[in-house]
Amino acid sequence: MNEGVAAAMQPFQHAGEDARWIAVQDPWDTRAFSVPVARIDELDVAPGIGGKALAPLLEWMRRNHVRMASCRLPCSHLAGSMALEDVGFRFVEVMLHPNRDLLPAEPLAPDLEIGTATAVDVDALAGAARVVFGVERYHSDPRIPSALADARYAQWVRSAHADPCAHVSVVRENGEMVAFFIWKQDAGTVDWRLTAVMPRWQGRGLGARCWRAMLAWHAAAGATRIVTSVTARNTRALALYVRLGFRFAPPEMTFHWVAP
Repeated sequence: MNEGVAAAMQPFQHAGEDARWIAVQDPWDTRAFSVPVARIDELDVAPGIGGKALAPLLEWMRRNHVRMASCRLPCSHLAGSMALEDVGFRFVEVMLHPNRDLLPAEPLAPDLEIGTATAVDVDALAGAARVVFGVERYHSDPRIPSALADARYAQWVRSAHADPCAHVSVVRENGEMVAFFIWKQDAGTVDWRLTAVMPRWQGRGLGARCWRAMLAWHAAAGATRIVTSVTARNTRALALYVRLGFRFAPPEMTFHWVAP
């Protein structure tokens, strides 16, 4: 799949009678996979039209030498899902969106320390990210080599650490890193983008302690709400969010297109 990356794509916004969408280049996945990767946002297709409504989108992908593309739809939008399947997109996962308001005083975890990841931490975090994710969409899609999916998560950590709009927080116990959280914040809402317990600490009951510690840490910093996304395959994470009192927004379907 390593065929070199084409020049940056110009976004393609389409608002026709039968369909609408916004198609853009996915810069992180383009960098991670070393091929042009596109993301289709806000897709809406009229019932009964099918894949023919997406012909302009396929032409845009062809002109930009797209090798992979993804699209996420509300689970209720079956007309859109059928149109995508008509043109070669394949369903890969259901995404759930846990969300929770923060209490004025979340329970503290004095035995855990939370801080910003340093440049020294990044290699260890990238190494952990390479091995701890195995049930999300890129690992689950049999057309995509697992090694590329592993590298994507390592690259995610490095890109987030270099991104002035992202935050990489580390949870430590007795000075040792036990978990990490990549997040962004918009006003009082914190979006947990990537979260994990470090490999050697998994299976020891640290998840609930670390997640509660992060809730308290964000609340103390003035945040009022936490949102995140979890694949339906990750039943352990979903059970954790239920235990912590999270609610769930309407689910979405994710589709992939991979060039033959």
